[in-house]
Amino acid sequence: MSVRLAVLLCVVGGCGADKKVLTMDSDAARPPDAPAGEVAGKLDAFTPAAPPAAPPAPWVFGDVGQVGVKGVSQMNTASYFVRGAGADIFGRADAFQFAHQVVKGNGQIIAKLKNVDYTHSEAKAGIMIRASLDPDAANVFVAVMGNGAGQIQARRDRGVDTVFNTAEALNIKLGIWLRLARVGRTITAYRSGDRASWTQVAVYDLPGLGDDAYFGLAATSHDIAKQGSAEFDAVRIDNLPQSVAFRDWLAEDVGAMGSRVIVNETSLAITPMGEPWAVRSDSFNIVYRPIVGDFTLSARVAALDKSHDLARVGLMARKATVTTWARNQALVYVGVHPEMGARVVSRSADNVDTVSTPLDATLKAPVYLRLQRAGTNFVSSSSSDGTTWNEIATTTIMGLPENLVGGIVASSNVRTITTNAVIDNVRLTQPVRDAGAIQ
Repeated sequence: MSVRLAVLLCVVGGCGADKKVLTMDSDAARPPDAPAGEVAGKLDAFTPAAPPAAPPAPWVFGDVGQVGVKGVSQMNTASYFVRGAGADIFGRADAFQFAHQVVKGNGQIIAKLKNVDYTHSEAKAGIMIRASLDPDAANVFVAVMGNGAGQIQARRDRGVDTVFNTAEALNIKLGIWLRLARVGRTITAYRSGDRASWTQVAVYDLPGLGDDAYFGLAATSHDIAKQGSAEFDAVRIDNLPQSVAFRDWLAEDVGAMGSRVIVNETSLAITPMGEPWAVRSDSFNIVYRPIVGDFTLSARVAALDKSHDLARVGLMARKATVTTWARNQALVYVGVHPEMGARVVSRSADNVDTVSTPLDATLKAPVYLRLQRAGTNFVSSSSSDGTTWNEIATTTIMGLPENLVGGIVASSNVRTITTNAVIDNVRLTQPVRDAGAIQ
């Protein structure tokens, strides 16, 4: 059901080891080319973890406005990079590089901005929701500048002056999570130190905002003669909070990035990324709810792309909390691959090897899956109609706490590609109280 996303900017072919990137530090010194009193960071060498490549669909990137030097957006196994030139994102028209997705109706974008090049004290990088790709389009932008200062700004309608929020911008900085949420024509900006508790920092009304809007990552060097790079991770785009059906559900990435979850009435369209699962290291996107004690979680996997043989989607109960996630946590999972069929995977305690049942090649999408807990037993089942269920396996795990998370898990199995999964008929119930039903 959902997941999260990440993006960075870098030149085609990667950043060299001598590339300088601004990183925040309380004891930072002023960059050598910066005017006195303008810098809140220090220059450190930055090298991407692997050669970057173009972000996969549904991400699209390109320059907006007259930038001078052409920009590019890329990703590697660690981050997304956005590298853009352009005079500014301000005034009545903008010029920048933009990595984005088109979102219909309500939605949100979340990201952590890790690094910004110091090409100019007023270079900018951050997250944006924009009415169109025209240079003078209405938009809301939360950013960090080259000198380390925060910026919260908006152009409320096409071709009008940009306004900004000086007071709240003092709390915007590198290394925190930023969020923009759209409901109707209203866009609200938030910040967070832990991605769990959010502080509202600004609200803007954009009267001309249409049904389709552009959600993404933006960067400008404030110099038409050269590019500047920005690095993002923990990026996610979805519309969960605005969906009536899934309003109490949350989304998380575990060892993965660049995913998207969109709710279409009562079904989930998940575009996940991920890495191969190892016996002590998982990688997936999850849409989930906290659960207590015994439960029944079921859903229909309506479709799963054949982007990779080991792409997967299914149901999981996991020893995690809203703020505590790790790749080696105890779990029970039942899910399907595109061609190889279904399997049950379990890890009886944190940081021990997983155990898997043999693949059942007869179970492929579309198929109903169900995961039930009764004390220490977890029963995985399948169904062709959601009424008559056939047990796949019963997994007994001693010592798991009452409090777990349960939800929909998806992974492409490859960090640099996405897959597409559609899930519907999601239902989560518990004996003491109904935890919510979606039908």
